[in-house]
Amino acid sequence: MIQTNKLVRDKVCQVLADKGIAKRTKMRYVKDKEYETFLYAKLMEECAEVIGSNTTEQITEELADLLEVVEAIRTYAGVSVMELKEAKTQKFCDKGGFFEGCILEGIEYTAGEGIRTMQKMVNHKKESK
Repeated sequence: MIQTNKLVRDKVCQVLADKGIAKRTKMRYVKDKEYETFLYAKLMEECAEVIGSNTTEQITEELADLLEVVEAIRTYAGVSVMELKEAKTQKFCDKGGFFEGCILEGIEYTAGEGIRTMQKMVNHKKESK
């Protein structure tokens, strides 16, 4: 038996059996912190698969997987669809999107602003934990 030890969609084991692809599967269910760890690993896996996509069909399939993982993380974290949409809209209104290809190549902060910005980032990371 090939060991995979990765999070898969809820019906994958049954689909593999029904289609005759797998003679046998071994699975277990995880929860809490272990589930969170597997969700984030799956997020990274799906991001890599989006990056590795070569065709419109591939990227469509991989983006669908990526969105499904994001949805699972949203649900696990207790964030409502409305909260997420509001945060997304607010960020877009405040800072824009990623549609124009704007690359920040450098920045020179005004006196004291760089320190305040770094402190905000550090405090935000501490609050997130």
